[in-house]
Order: sequence, then C-alpha cells, then structure tokens
Amino acid sequence: MSKSKILSLGSVCLAGAVAATLGLGGNAFAGGSTSATYNCKDLSLGTDYTGVTGTLSSTATHKLRFVTQLNMPVAVSANQLTTTAKLDSTSGPLTYSGTVNDPIAAGSPSTVGLGALPLTGGSITSGTLTTPLGTGSTPTVPSATNWSVSIDVSAVSGIPGHKIACVLGGPQQSFAY
Repeated sequence: MSKSKILSLGSVCLAGAVAATLGLGGNAFAGGSTSATYNCKDLSLGTDYTGVTGTLSSTATHKLRFVTQLNMPVAVSANQLTTTAKLDSTSGPLTYSGTVNDPIAAGSPSTVGLGALPLTGGSITSGTLTTPLGTGSTPTVPSATNWSVSIDVSAVSGIPGHKIACVLGGPQQSFAY
C-alpha cells in the first residue's frame, strides 16, 4: 500500500473516530442541565418562598439532581429529606424520587443539593426533559395538589408531616438527556 493511501485511510479513520466521539457526546448520555424559577410554599408553616432558583441536571444513569436555596426551620442531616420531582419528556411524564440531600443548617438560607434522585415513574427514550407547568386557576401558586417539586421533611424529628411544595414561577425550561 502506498504512503498516500495509508495517510488517506488514516485520515478517514480519524475523522470517523472524531465524529463518533462527538455523536456520543450529544444525547447518548444524560448530562443536560437547566435553571428554573420556582414558587415554593411550606405547607405546614404557611411560609412562601417566591422566585426560588432550582438547577436541575441529569446523569448518565437517568438520575436527577436539584440544587436550590432553602431556609429550613430546623437543622436537617444528610439523607433525611424525601424529594419528588415531576418532569415532562418526549416519551411522557416522568417522576424522580429519593432520599438524598446535603445537610441544611436551621434558620438561614442554605444552598442544598437534592439527589441524585432515581427515576421512579415513566420511561426515558431520548429527547428533552421539560419542567412542567402548574395546574388549576392559579398555576404558579404551589399547593398540596399543585407541585412539580415536593420536599418532605417528615423524617426530621419535631416536625411531623412537614412538606414544601414548589411549582414553576417562571417560564418552562428544557434540557437534553
């Protein structure tokens, strides 16, 4: 084989490898993220948290991470909160739920990582995840039945049945998975 044919074949192989790498780097794994604005309400205490920014991201194993600022009335240890998040996808509605969280100090706003939450409802094919719009006559007002992120802190002693409900307070956001 001549030197020019070897170089030409090498160039084709290199171009194919680069294209395959770039193709896999797109939607072949979950790694998207977005920031959305939520209105949250502590359903037990009646405290409203408006304009809360939550950053959602997905992982290669189809788990969801939600990072936001919360001002909790009591200190919360790691892995005491049950968080459930609902998202829309090109293959239908999805639910993520689990008990994974960073520790939270009492009484002061803390940046809190919730997740990675496993997929517990629906199935993922390919496409995008979208933060769902609220429902009812006041879709931006969270309630026990109108929420897209729910944080249950009943595992924390002294506050039985304590729940925070969050619903989109800003535009829908989408990210690839």
